[in-house]
Amino acid sequence: MRRSCTYVLGASSAIALLALAPTAAHAQGAEVFPGSGSPGTKVTVNDGNLCAGTAASATSEAFGTITLSKGTQTMVGSGTVKEVPNGSYGVKLTCGNGKSASGSFSVTGSTSTKPTTPTTKPTGGVKAGSGGTAETETAGLSAGGALLLGGGAFAVYALRRRSSSSPTA
Repeated sequence: MRRSCTYVLGASSAIALLALAPTAAHAQGAEVFPGSGSPGTKVTVNDGNLCAGTAASATSEAFGTITLSKGTQTMVGSGTVKEVPNGSYGVKLTCGNGKSASGSFSVTGSTSTKPTTPTTKPTGGVKAGSGGTAETETAGLSAGGALLLGGGAFAVYALRRRSSSSPTA
């Protein structure tokens, strides 16, 4: 009888702990209500008792920065979702006591899209350097031309000399 009583007490204690575990784990951190919404939706952020009554703020690209103030049990603040593209946005909670936490908020039903075209129109040509001969001096070009002409003249001389020294039959 004693052994079965011990098992019953152990099992009921385990069930009670499992039932309370999600509440305890979720009690501290950035909580955003509702968890998703479209631009213009009012959101409420609370600290889940993390900040212990000190100053706190929550920041997200979805709604900017919200200053939290002491509520009945937690630090609470509210803001409005901005016109941002659909997607999931991080929420960073920063407490005055040095603690911080994070959460998330999903924007749905937005008509805003991320820009795919440049906001400014490009002007001018491609900046690809000056090229090989753009910075060469006139003297260098003249010397190169003289060498080419001299090489051509030597080739003509050598070919004429060879043809005049060959025997005729």
